Amino acid sequence: MQKKTALDQKAQMIPDEILICQSAVMIKLGYRIRRYAPTEANILITGGSGSGKERVANAVHRLSKRADGPFVALNCAALPPQLIESELFGTTPGAFTGARHKRGWFERANGGTLFLDEIGDMPPSSQTKLLRVLESGTVWPVGSERSRTVNVRVLSATHQSLEHSILNKTFRLDLFHRISTLHLEVPNLKSRKDDLKRLAEVLCPNAARRLTPSAWRKLEGYHWPGNVREFKNVLLRASIENQTCPISSDSIRIKAHRSANEPQWSIDEPNCDDTQPLNITIARYIQHAVERHRGNVRATSRALKVSPTTVYRYLSLGLRHTPPESRPSDCLKPLGRLAHPGVPIQHPDGSHLPSEPIHDAPHHRP
Repeated sequence: MQKKTALDQKAQMIPDEILICQSAVMIKLGYRIRRYAPTEANILITGGSGSGKERVANAVHRLSKRADGPFVALNCAALPPQLIESELFGTTPGAFTGARHKRGWFERANGGTLFLDEIGDMPPSSQTKLLRVLESGTVWPVGSERSRTVNVRVLSATHQSLEHSILNKTFRLDLFHRISTLHLEVPNLKSRKDDLKRLAEVLCPNAARRLTPSAWRKLEGYHWPGNVREFKNVLLRASIENQTCPISSDSIRIKAHRSANEPQWSIDEPNCDDTQPLNITIARYIQHAVERHRGNVRATSRALKVSPTTVYRYLSLGLRHTPPESRPSDCLKPLGRLAHPGVPIQHPDGSHLPSEPIHDAPHHRP
C-alpha cells in the first residue's frame, strides 16, 4: 500500500494540463515519465493511434533539464520521402533549383527536444542518415560542405510494431536500438476508464458540466478504438449540437468500428440498451454478429471467442424476444429445424437446444 501511495504522489506531480494520470495504468506511466525525463536517453513511445503519444513526449520534455529549450514535433508520415532529408537537416543556397538557406528540424530543436512521430514510416534511406546524426551529433545540410553540431534529445513514437518492421527489413535494427534506449507504452483509453471524467473536464469543460448520468454510462461502456482523439471529438460534437440543454445518452453519437474478423461491441448496436435484461441485450448483439457473418455460426463463435453452442442458444433466446419483421434474415439460417415444435437440434459439441416451440418463426423443411 505504501509503495502504491508513493507512485501516486510522484505521478500526481505531473500537472493535468500536461498529462492526466488518475487511473492505475496512467499512474504507472506517470511514474516512469518522471523517472526517465531527467536523463538524456532517447525514448521510444508506442501506443495506439490517438492515445496521446505526443502529449507523453511533451510531458517528458517539460519535466526534463531541457524544459527551457524548444520542443519540436515532426510527423515523419506527413513528409514525402524526397523532402525528409532537407526538412531534418536543412538546405543551403544552390543545393538544388530554388534552394535557399533553411534550418532543419534538428537545428531548430538545438538545446531542446526533437519529437519524431510515426518514425516507422520513415524510408530506409533516411533512416541511415538519421542514424549517423544520432551517433555523431552532427548534421550535414543538403548542399553544404560543412557539418554542424547539434545538441538534441530525440523522442520517437509509432503505432506500428517496429520489431515486425525489422523482420520485414523495412526498419533498421541498429536505428531501433539507438532510439529505444528507454521505452514508454501509452495505454489505450479502454484500459483507463477512470480518467474519462477528468479528461472530459480538461478537453471539453462545456460538455463535461452538462453530461447526464445516462450519458456517462454510455461513454464508459464504449471501447474507444480511436482513443483520446475519438473521445474528444464525441464530446465536442455533443457540446455543439446541444449548446444549452443537458447532454443525455441520446445526444452521444458514436460511430461503430468493426472489422470482418472481429466484431466489436458497439453501444449504437440496434436494440441494445440498458433498459433490457442483460441476456436479451447479449442475444440481440449476437443476432447482429451472426448477420454480419452471413449466418456462419462457426465464424461468429471464433470472432466472439465463444463456443458455437453459446451462439445457438443466444440466437434462440433472441428470436423469442424479437418481432418477426425485425429479425435479421441471416440469423434464421443456422437455426434450421429449430422453428419446428418439439424437434431438438444437436450441435457440434453434442449438446441440444431446448425443444421449446417458436410459434412465430418461419418454418423450414427438414
